[in-house]
Amino acid sequence: MPQVEQWVGKPLRSQPLAALIQQPLPANFEQGRWIVMFFRKDCDHCHEVLEKHFMVKLPAPTLLVSIPDTNPASELPNPCSECIETSFIKGPEYVVGTPILLSIENGIVKRVCIDSENLESLEATLQFR
Repeated sequence: MPQVEQWVGKPLRSQPLAALIQQPLPANFEQGRWIVMFFRKDCDHCHEVLEKHFMVKLPAPTLLVSIPDTNPASELPNPCSECIETSFIKGPEYVVGTPILLSIENGIVKRVCIDSENLESLEATLQFR
């Protein structure tokens, strides 16, 4: 399992897990503020976060990275119409807990939230505090 907490202060593109993200990324991805959320399409917790924090006004441009080892019959609809969605490349079964949220500034990871039930961590990540 990746130690995403250790990514803070480092470029996202330098992390091995980032190499698994389908390309191309948005042209302006390494410019300004972004939120990245790793999620599974059948993850209830992931969709709760999307519904509570990404349905009305996005905290920043947002890249959703789906992990493709879900059962398509169990997929939930994506409630974030403004989010840019991509996925990991198809491959092995990925061992990654979801959701994981990252705040990115100019390509550098600024904050990480691996426990979306910790509202202080989640809100700090979304607000870049």
